[in-house]
Order: sequence, then structure tokens, then C-alpha cells
Amino acid sequence: MSQMTDSEELRILIFDIGGVRLGIDTEAISEIRRADQTDRRGAELFRFEERFSFRENVVYKSPMAIYIKDENRKFAILIEHPEDVGLPISIDEICPIPPLIRCCYADSPFWAAAVKDENIILLVDPYRLI
Repeated sequence: MSQMTDSEELRILIFDIGGVRLGIDTEAISEIRRADQTDRRGAELFRFEERFSFRENVVYKSPMAIYIKDENRKFAILIEHPEDVGLPISIDEICPIPPLIRCCYADSPFWAAAVKDENIILLVDPYRLI
């Protein structure tokens, strides 16, 4: 994740998977493409619904692949078309996952939550997905 000071903010890509709003720091993203172009790029494709249970069935109407910056591995995350790209979230709006919950889910990619426009966004560390 980006290093921040009190006056800084993250720029987040927001997307919805199974009724849950998620966000990834745009600094971790190298590109976004249509999901049908992923095979041609030779990237491993991660699907949230294969690792996590959601209240709703996960249906992709306009699937996109977010390619993550990684020198050692080529991977992408399947998402529904992004709701917002580069949404600014101030450090004051970010609440880290409490230690009690983090210790029970040590391998979870969810590191914090933010409230934006009365909506909770779970922040994802893409490097913890693989």
C-alpha cells in the first residue's frame, strides 16, 4: 500500500462484487482491460467469488480485468466494470481492520474500510490475494 501522511489521500478504484463495494489503491494497478482479453495476456486471473462467500450470486455483466503491478508474477483480478477510478479517500476516512478480527483472518486481503457518501468500501491489498 502507499505510504501516507496525515494530509494525504489514496486514489481508489471502486467496484462491486456480489453486492459488496471493494476498493484497490490505483498505485497497485498497471492497467484495466476487458476480461475477454486476459487469456491473450498470459495473466493468472483471480476471482473473488472463488475464495470468498457473498450474500448475492456474483454475476458479471461487463467484466473487466485489473492487472496488478508485480515484477514476479503476472496476475489480474476479475471485477464488474469499475464504479469509480481514482476516487480520493483521505487518510482520515480510512479505518484499519481491528486487530481482533485481523488475527482471526490473518491471510485476508482486506486491510481497512472507508465510508464514502454513506457507503462502506472494503479496501483490498491485491498482493494478499495470491
